[in-house]
Amino acid sequence: MKKLAAALLMSMTFALPVLAHQGGHSAYGVVKEVTSARLVVTDEHGKDMTFALTTGTKYFRDHKATEREKAMVGDRVVVKGKDVSGQMEATSVELGAARKPAR
Repeated sequence: MKKLAAALLMSMTFALPVLAHQGGHSAYGVVKEVTSARLVVTDEHGKDMTFALTTGTKYFRDHKATEREKAMVGDRVVVKGKDVSGQMEATSVELGAARKPAR
């Protein structure tokens, strides 16, 4: 009985993060490219993630609404998105401070 309880507890521990994720994706990094249709983010490991930008994409800076035009190459961002027909679509883009140029 103790083994069964332990097994159930263990399976719930691993299942909760998956359930909380609900198919969403996030990217944390620096804007590599931004156009009216897409946003490319480079993470800390150098991996690029491309997100489609739509009329439904929301943009924020300091947790306040802003426009897409405020997103610039070098900005730090957190992008939340979803998979739509095999393509990542940004649902929200949180802009951070611009990255300082290298010397």
